[in-house]
This record gives sequence, C-alpha cells and structure tokens, in this order.
Amino acid sequence: MKNSTFDQIINANLASIDPGFGQFALAKASSDLLKKALNK
Repeated sequence: MKNSTFDQIINANLASIDPGFGQFALAKASSDLLKKALNK
C-alpha cells in the first residue's frame, strides 16, 4: 500500500515535469545522433 502511494506521487510529479523534459531529452538525443552521424 505504501509503495503504490509512493509510486503514484512519483508518477504524478513525472507527469507534471515530463512535457518540457521530454522535449529537452528528445532534442539532446537528436543532436547527439546528428553529431555522431556527421563525425563518421
């Protein structure tokens, strides 16, 4: 019971952060892939 409540709090916090963080992570991953492609 305690764990599921904790997970719900974590998930709610991640959901509120996710839109901005997800776009940032995606942009960073894309630029990293682009640099690797250009360096070959």
